[in-house]
Amino acid sequence: MTKKLTLENVFSLAFSILTRSGVNEDGASILAARIVDAQRDGPESHGLAMLPNYVSSMQSDWVNGEANPSWKMITPSLLSVDGDNGFAPVALSKSLDTFKWMTSKAGVAALCLHNAHHISALRSDVERLALAGFVAITCITTRCWMVPWGGTRKIFGTNPMAFACPRNDRPPIVWDQAASVMAISDIRLAAEKGEVFEQPIGLDSCGQPTCDAQLVAESNTVLPFGQHKGSAIALMIEILAGALTGGHFSLEDESPDIPGAASANGGQMVIAFDPGVAYGEHFCERLEPLLAEFESNGYARIPGDGRLQRSRKVAKDGVSVSQTLWETLQSLTQG
Repeated sequence: MTKKLTLENVFSLAFSILTRSGVNEDGASILAARIVDAQRDGPESHGLAMLPNYVSSMQSDWVNGEANPSWKMITPSLLSVDGDNGFAPVALSKSLDTFKWMTSKAGVAALCLHNAHHISALRSDVERLALAGFVAITCITTRCWMVPWGGTRKIFGTNPMAFACPRNDRPPIVWDQAASVMAISDIRLAAEKGEVFEQPIGLDSCGQPTCDAQLVAESNTVLPFGQHKGSAIALMIEILAGALTGGHFSLEDESPDIPGAASANGGQMVIAFDPGVAYGEHFCERLEPLLAEFESNGYARIPGDGRLQRSRKVAKDGVSVSQTLWETLQSLTQG
C-alpha cells in the first residue's frame, strides 16, 4: 500500500518536519528543496526517507539548526566556508554567489567546507553550478562505514563524489556515486526489501564478505567498489575533503558516541571551472561530437541521464511513498 504525493506535497511535508525539529525557516527551505530533488530524480534513499535522520540529528543536539555559516576568501580562487555546525547544503547555498563570482574571475576556484553535516544527495551541490554554466566536481567525507580493500577495520566513509557539466539547449550532465559498492542508505532500503545481491557489498558481523543487504545493514560495514580502485578513490577523497578543507577524516567522526546522531561533521571540497575562461565560448559545442558517439554506442547512455526519465515520470504521476514511511513521516509532524 502506497501514498501518492505531488512534489509540492513533498516540499511542504519536508519543510514542516524540518522546522518542527528546530531547523530555521531559511535552512528548512533549502533542505526541503534538496529532498524534493532526490525524491524527483533519485535516489529515493536521500529524499523523504532521509528525514528521520535529519530529525534524529537535530533532536540529539548534534547539529545546529540555527547555523549562521561564514566564509572567507583565502586567495582569489580559494574560498573557505565554516558551516557553523549546520547542514552543508545551507552553507553551500549561502556562499554560492561568492563562489560563482570567484570562479568566473579566476577561471577555476575551490570551495573548502568544514564544520558541516551532509546527508543529502550530493548531485544537487554541483547541478546548480552546471546550470550557471560551470563544470564542477565535489566530494565529501562521511560517517565511517567502509573498510579498505583487503582490510578488516573501517577507516573510510562511503565518500561520494559528484560531477556536473553544462550542455547547450539540454539539461546538464550530472551524476554522483559513492566510493563504496553501494551507499549505506541504499543498502538499508535494500535490506527492508530482503534483497540479496550477486556480488558481496559489505561484511557481516563476523567480518566475512556477504551479498545479503540485511547482514550488511546490521554490521554497517561496506566494501569499496572496484576493489583496490575504490579504496584509492576513497583515500583521495579523505585527503581532498577531510584534510585540505580543515574538516574531519571519516575515522574521526564522533557521531557514534552521540545517541541519535545520524550525520557526520565532515568536510567537503567543491572545485569549479568556468569553461568560457578555460577553453572559450564554444566549449559546449566541443563536447557534442563526443557525447553523440557515447549515446549512439549500443545501449550506452550519458551518466545520470536515467534521472531525466524519472523526473518526467514523477512530474506527471507524482511520487509513491510506502505506508511504513508515510506513517513514520506523520509521526514526525506530530512529535
